[in-house]
Amino acid sequence: MTTTFRARFDGKVFVPHGPVDLPVDEEVTVQVTPKKQRRIKTVEELRELFKEMDEDSVEVNHFIDHSRESCYD
Repeated sequence: MTTTFRARFDGKVFVPHGPVDLPVDEEVTVQVTPKKQRRIKTVEELRELFKEMDEDSVEVNHFIDHSRESCYD
């Protein structure tokens, strides 16, 4: 069985972003693939990034549009 999940490294151990469907004390092999950095160009891309993160920790609907076009409304 192969499973993939996102995790962060806290300096000592890897902490999954959510539940992992494995038995307790199951020994596994870990392959680390660092997440690539990307430039966020639009609010929609930012929303997509937050969806990939823990959805419960971020509210994305409170962003204010500070674009030049919206300053003159």
